[in-house]
Amino acid sequence: MPGHTADYPPQRWAFGTATEAVRRVRRPTRALTTLAAAAARWPHVRRDLLYPLLDADPARAVAAGNAFIVAQAQLPDTAPELLLTVVAQIPDPVPDDLVTGRALLRVRLLEHRLALAGEDRAAQARILVNHGSDLQSLGRDEEAAEAVRQAVGIFEDLAAADPDSYQVDVARSLTNYAHHLSDLGCNDEALAVQQRVVAVFRRLADAAPEQYGLDVAAALDNHALQLESAHRWEEAYRASQEAIARYRDRMRTDPRARAGLAIALTNASTLTLRGTGTGGAEEGAGATGEAVALWRELAAGDPGPHRAYLGVALINLVHELAGAGRPHEAVAAAQESVEIYRWLARADPDAQEEGLATALGLLRDALVLAGRAAQAVTAGAECVTVFRNLAARAPDRYERRLRGALRRQNDALQAAGQPPDPEADRSSPKASLPNTVDRPAVPVSVDGWDPTPVPGRLPPTQRSAETGRRLARAGDWSGYWQLVRSVPLVDAAELARRIPLRQWRPPAEAELEVLEMLRDITPRRAARLVERLAESATIRVPEELTVHNRDYADFGHGRSALLVVTIEADMSEVVRTLDLESGRQTTLAEGKAALASIACLGAGQAVGTRRRDAPLTGFELVRFDGPHTRVLASGAAVSGARLAATASGFVAGLRLAPAALVATSVDDLRQTDLAQWGLAHGDLLAVNPAGDRLVISDRHRLVTVDQQLERALGVATVPEDFGGVRDMVFCGPDRLLTSGDAGGLLVWDLHGHRPYVTAAHRGPALRNLFAVPAWGAVGGTDRRKHRLRFHDPHTLRPIPPPVPLRAVAEHLDFVLSSADGRYVAYGGQLGLAAGHRRHTVGRHTLVHDLDHPGAVLQRPLTGCSAP
Repeated sequence: MPGHTADYPPQRWAFGTATEAVRRVRRPTRALTTLAAAAARWPHVRRDLLYPLLDADPARAVAAGNAFIVAQAQLPDTAPELLLTVVAQIPDPVPDDLVTGRALLRVRLLEHRLALAGEDRAAQARILVNHGSDLQSLGRDEEAAEAVRQAVGIFEDLAAADPDSYQVDVARSLTNYAHHLSDLGCNDEALAVQQRVVAVFRRLADAAPEQYGLDVAAALDNHALQLESAHRWEEAYRASQEAIARYRDRMRTDPRARAGLAIALTNASTLTLRGTGTGGAEEGAGATGEAVALWRELAAGDPGPHRAYLGVALINLVHELAGAGRPHEAVAAAQESVEIYRWLARADPDAQEEGLATALGLLRDALVLAGRAAQAVTAGAECVTVFRNLAARAPDRYERRLRGALRRQNDALQAAGQPPDPEADRSSPKASLPNTVDRPAVPVSVDGWDPTPVPGRLPPTQRSAETGRRLARAGDWSGYWQLVRSVPLVDAAELARRIPLRQWRPPAEAELEVLEMLRDITPRRAARLVERLAESATIRVPEELTVHNRDYADFGHGRSALLVVTIEADMSEVVRTLDLESGRQTTLAEGKAALASIACLGAGQAVGTRRRDAPLTGFELVRFDGPHTRVLASGAAVSGARLAATASGFVAGLRLAPAALVATSVDDLRQTDLAQWGLAHGDLLAVNPAGDRLVISDRHRLVTVDQQLERALGVATVPEDFGGVRDMVFCGPDRLLTSGDAGGLLVWDLHGHRPYVTAAHRGPALRNLFAVPAWGAVGGTDRRKHRLRFHDPHTLRPIPPPVPLRAVAEHLDFVLSSADGRYVAYGGQLGLAAGHRRHTVGRHTLVHDLDHPGAVLQRPLTGCSAP
């Protein structure tokens, strides 16, 4: 071309030929991109050929696509006016495949655009807000946040002088600023900024609801996401529900609300809390299914800006359908999401390949669930390939996800009967966890644990005969009579015969009658009577409800119900409750084994945490109410949570966060911050017999609280030489039994502001603690020696099994006491016990009602006093 500095002469026809080559092609992508590459090297190509072509037809630049626009934005001497003309040709909303190019052009034009704004400060601020969005599109997040911060400052200055004109600009620029802060990981700052946005738009909407109603809804939806990031799940749920309600209300008069509602519903399906109440599992897909339907309608009319949102909503729908046990529908949704992301990735691979890989991974997992393993392997192989490409470009961001894709692909290969890929194991780094626990000192304001009136301590039954002889030798018949009243009926009948009625009589007529009745019955006859009555207090659990694992059985608090989770012969999991008064069984759920923690809320009611086939649905907190199952919360935060029923609901203490979820009614699920009490997490719980107070622990600190977890009553630190709390259970209204990781037991008195240790015992580490004060025994399971150990509840000295268990003690596998103190369940190969009526080797579970008259007669006769 003329102007080229080379040894060979220029060809005069070159300009015309190149110009016609660009003008005549329908899609000038290759021609203009090649020309831009030449123009970057030779200035005369830019000056004499490329720029005149674009001046004459700037739409050609847009037709050439993103690659050419990116190249053009990097040419050194392009006139700003020409770049502005090209930017003006880009459609709005911007197609996904032009986002990067447009952002580069506008970033380059910043100074020119600010100069054009002149002294118009509001125009300058709006340019800076848009500049922040452009920088974010290019991955320059810190610069983006700074640009928008400057814009916020300008709008705030303007609003100080003219609030009516600029308050809305302050709110909208703050919305962008909150997004940028969130992208930088500054969640607390982002949350505070978004709270300001909500407050401003509420004020504006109060004065002009038609004008600003949608802004309030959008602000609430964004606020919900910020609250979710801050682990304030209850507030996030409520903000999301308010946003959805506002969008629904506005849809009657404003068609723009349809897209807003679709966004809010899509976001709601990603929140941890899903609400409480009852309903079928299919309800979990309700909001997400509605979001998909809305996005379909919107994408049908304008696919450009809405198809990507449809892909996101479909991914959420795959999770919901898989969790509801509808794998074939999940496959269809995953296939549709893959096709959408293929289309998006062809247009903009840098921005959309991650979405394509995610969709392919979900399709692989859904196909495995649907029993189509061979097809799953094909989808998984493509998923691994896409993640390899991403990891090659950005290893810090994608190496971990590549390893996850390899591991999940091995699961698909195994399901298809194919050998695994060894790369998954080779590429997985070994985890190293610290051995120390950070326990910062936190000042806690406590109200104090008020003492519960209880009878005085009674002497142990085992020493009654020795004590009786001592009192008789001393002639202390009044003390002797107190001893008679403090022991069970059989021992009382034996002791009463020794009282010389000619020398001493009880002062009250009623007590004299009791003494005479005791003297009239022989100890042997009393023993037979108590044994028969005690048998009537024992319930034999139906075979299908036999407890095989103590961790998967629970009593309702203050309710006559037993919850049992069993694994059937086909390895399916069945959740049932037994009404201990009527004997009625209720099956709550059946399916693949998934439950991790359970709590019984009554006959036909329970809550549990479960892991569904990850990574499709991950972890869930669910409520069972008869045949209905409702997801209350979902996400990684639910993993490892411990559940405990209270008098009015339940508490879920979380393992992965210093938080607990509290349900005090069907429609109320609240979140409590445990960090305020110095707890790192809260997955150890114990509820008192009344069900109105509990102790929550992170293994190193005990906090006594009310059942709503609104007030701390007392705080104590666990002695370090016990190695942290392994398990705990109430052994009286105001007394707590704990076992240590390093072994040993402690009894705590909870009175006042600081619980204190009243008894300690060194011994093996016990778990599955139980407490049966009516039998004068506490204990737990020694897993190393596969045996139960029993201890005195006051001194913690080892004792023989209590009388009701002695005949079967050698064959016991577990003892489970109800938190309210009414029931105790025990089981094992009881048919092997000597003297047992059923000589079988099968496992049996018995439940003893400690409030039954037959059980009461096994306790001390404390209540036999004068009126």
